[in-house]
Amino acid sequence: MAIPVVKEAPIRSRIIILDILRGFALYGIILAHAGSVYLYELGIKSSHLNGIDVDLKKIIEILIERKFYLIFSFLFGLSFFIQLENTYHRQQSFVFKYLWRLFILFLIGLIHSLLYPFDILRVYALTGILLLPIKNLTSNKLLSLAIVLFISGCLFLHFNGHIKESLSTFKFQKIDVSATFSQQIASGHLFTILSLFILGLWAGKKEIFRTNGVNLFFFKSIFLISLISLILLKAGSQLQNFHFLSFHFLNMSLTNISLSCLYVSTTTLFYSNFPKLKLLWKSLEVIGKMGLTNYVMQTIFFFTLFKFKHAFFAHDKLALLIVLSNLFYLSQILFSIYWLKRFKIGPLEWVWRISTNLYKPTSSSIKGSQLERITIK
Repeated sequence: MAIPVVKEAPIRSRIIILDILRGFALYGIILAHAGSVYLYELGIKSSHLNGIDVDLKKIIEILIERKFYLIFSFLFGLSFFIQLENTYHRQQSFVFKYLWRLFILFLIGLIHSLLYPFDILRVYALTGILLLPIKNLTSNKLLSLAIVLFISGCLFLHFNGHIKESLSTFKFQKIDVSATFSQQIASGHLFTILSLFILGLWAGKKEIFRTNGVNLFFFKSIFLISLISLILLKAGSQLQNFHFLSFHFLNMSLTNISLSCLYVSTTTLFYSNFPKLKLLWKSLEVIGKMGLTNYVMQTIFFFTLFKFKHAFFAHDKLALLIVLSNLFYLSQILFSIYWLKRFKIGPLEWVWRISTNLYKPTSSSIKGSQLERITIK
């Protein structure tokens, strides 16, 4: 049966602020890795640090660690909505091509894990599948589900040790991927990541980010709510009476997400009010456009650096590593500018896109796509 020809609706243009946020998140990630992975690689405990390294480690723990991967997860969910919306307007099949796209991402993550054992790409690829059954939920239901999953992550973090013991009885640790997921489940990170995926999908449906600007009232509200939340959480952490059950872990998780929201809202409002800072915005935009490539490049940087760690690190190891990380991030900006002047997308993005396009939808899958709808409200 012939498929009716439908005039294509306009496709959403690229939203620059999303690339800027992605580039900003990559900066936080490289600093977070400098303050955590480096200690693991050098076999140094936090208690063994001295001098300026102690202060730097504390700053990274408070302001950076576990904040920027939340932003990255949120942007993944938002990208899911943009892909869903664009393929719907083009009257193309979405589900099977999206699954194939996740499979390619999983393979990239599998290769990446050879250099970095804490690879998150495989977790993203497998967790991303869970967005498909809920893609048509209303925005209110998505927000409620995101909150429930976030709280669940806090509870799992509280019972981390007991859950690990339960998972070990199934001998999941004998398989690399299962070991990774058992850790993600036991720590509650899997639920947190999924909650941020869903929050990104919710943000897409609410059109918080638009091609012609952003919802300034929303981001001003988020800025104030995040700031007030941080003040209240800090005050609550000082009260011994509130240290029951998983309040400590809930406080820690809420602090992390409040800071992440503060970073996103501040960056977005700053971008909207100071568009003339073109050098800053362009630098973050180009590195964010090549997010996958630059994320893997950071891993290669650390892998190479620690191959020659004894030649570099003698005193103030963390301070030196942060300086080197900043220099490498700057080199990534320069490389991204150079690359994008010659090509439209980054090298790994190109591999991902070409591999994704190997998927050829059948007529039945195209017919099925005609039944798909996006619930915006």
